[in-house]
Amino acid sequence: MLRARLLRRAVRRLAGATADVESVHIVAVEEALAKRRSSVSLPHGLTASVSAREVRIGSTPRRPSKTIAETPLAVPGRTELPGWVAVAEIVRPPPSAPRPRTRFEAWLDADAIGPGVVVRSRRRGDRLRPLGLGGEKKLQDILVDAKVPQEERDSVPVVCAPWGVAWVVGQRIDERAALREGSRCALRLWFRRRRGGAAAVD
Repeated sequence: MLRARLLRRAVRRLAGATADVESVHIVAVEEALAKRRSSVSLPHGLTASVSAREVRIGSTPRRPSKTIAETPLAVPGRTELPGWVAVAEIVRPPPSAPRPRTRFEAWLDADAIGPGVVVRSRRRGDRLRPLGLGGEKKLQDILVDAKVPQEERDSVPVVCAPWGVAWVVGQRIDERAALREGSRCALRLWFRRRRGGAAAVD
């Protein structure tokens, strides 16, 4: 299809010879043309701006990432953060493995976490032991594997115990922080994005 070839050519010219788009992106552009939508997000930080007569491919304007300074987490309580609201409570562990309602909720072993929990942005050299992986991994690699856009990685909340990273919010829990059989009390955390001054559930 001519449009597909032209779209791929434009993406490669802007993002490099090895860059490509998937069929889902081509379909999205076709649908935008039919419905006269204004724009379509493409991979490689590109956007297709669509009008009735043409499609323009260009770089997506990047918004500055909201970094999170190291902030003590109120346990129990509510903590206001740049772009987020965090709520924490100490509860009795459920009889069976808890099922978080969203990926921004986690149940942790309160005794394993200990006092002095903080939330912050990622730091160079951060590592953790992702639950179920059986080894250590760089936080940077976790965010890359999860396809978190580079410009958003500094705004991902990182929950830290005195011994290190306990939870990368929305991504992975460290095995040392996880609830286990015999845990005496649980730290239940959930994060909500702030939109227009209010907290919204994802």
